[in-house]
Amino acid sequence: MIAATQGLNTLLEKSRKSQHSSRHAPDLYRDAQDCDQVYPGCADLCPAWFALGHSGRASDLRSSSSFKDPHAQKWLDDISESNGLVTAALKVIHPDLYLAGMAAMRKLSERSDLSNVVLRWSTVFSGVSIISNRQTLCHRDFNSRHEYFDILATIGPYGYTTLNLPGLNTKLSYTCRTIVAISGKAFEHEVPPCEADRICYAYWMRDSVHRALGIPTADWTNMRKVERGYDGCYYGA
Repeated sequence: MIAATQGLNTLLEKSRKSQHSSRHAPDLYRDAQDCDQVYPGCADLCPAWFALGHSGRASDLRSSSSFKDPHAQKWLDDISESNGLVTAALKVIHPDLYLAGMAAMRKLSERSDLSNVVLRWSTVFSGVSIISNRQTLCHRDFNSRHEYFDILATIGPYGYTTLNLPGLNTKLSYTCRTIVAISGKAFEHEVPPCEADRICYAYWMRDSVHRALGIPTADWTNMRKVERGYDGCYYGA
């Protein structure tokens, strides 16, 4: 994943110049000169989403402008194996959400203006945010649904840190190669600053995209659904 992300260094550098919210304040990022592997920044990559001020109609869906960059096009191929592993995890822990994401990708692949990206998009998630060398302030993700899981995959040589859930008074070990599934809308979460390179891949579903495509809302997951996933009900050929 790190090698694939290094190809996006130019994109990550540009991202810091175009983001002005408090969550992207300059003092939250590590100094670029101290980052050995990946440039600090935050990039959102999505095969189909709504531009600012447009939502509700499937005809308004567009791929992220970042995919005009040839480095982002190469990233689609370089990250495919890692995306597949994350998707497999979702398939086990939230079968309904996996099926909803798969149905959305099938519909999007029928759009000739999106197919160049969608057919190479190797996950059922609506998009991924690549957060590089940045402290993550306490927040919730309001563009999703309470029932939906985001998956956070963290990489880098940063040593030990934690994923904090203040509302639950809980801190989770968040070392390199950890994958965490969380309802980002239901639970506040934060990650403190690190002293070495840390990159987070945050995979998310967009409810607005699913609604525009007519995809039924996935309900809460539970152990019964997970157990059924192993007997062919959800995973059978």
